[in-house]
Amino acid sequence: MKKATIDIDVCNTIRKSPEAQPATLSTYTALREIATEAGSADFTTTLDAVQRRALVGETSCRRAMRFMERRRLIDRERTGKRIRVRLLRCAKS
Repeated sequence: MKKATIDIDVCNTIRKSPEAQPATLSTYTALREIATEAGSADFTTTLDAVQRRALVGETSCRRAMRFMERRRLIDRERTGKRIRVRLLRCAKS
């Protein structure tokens, strides 16, 4: 129940933001699916894996991840050719 509430809060934050693109929500959903498979909110993946899962292009995926990082929805850092992503909790907005 708590996980679903956090996801709903994040989705509402993305939907309410005027700078969010349609790809932003699908990118977050793809990150959430990868986190579920990894069994942790802190995981490593590739940009290509996120793109394929979100069905968006590279530029849209990068833009969406930058937006989510600015809004403190995710925390990411490069580790070689992979990206370490941590999904952060979001307060109701």
